[in-house]
Amino acid sequence: SSAVEQAPAGADQDAVSALIALGYKPPEASRMVSKVFAEGMDTESVLRAALKGTVK
Repeated sequence: SSAVEQAPAGADQDAVSALIALGYKPPEASRMVSKVFAEGMDTESVLRAALKGTVK
């Protein structure tokens, strides 16, 4: 099991789950979130930033 699975779910994990629910593949969702996530962000902020990053 990876460290990500053992970590308590935070805004980053919630955002990854939401992106997966929207149809993104798990590795893609994780990559999108890791690019934008910063400590202290809430789930909504992480999601908005991740989705904005896909629209160029």
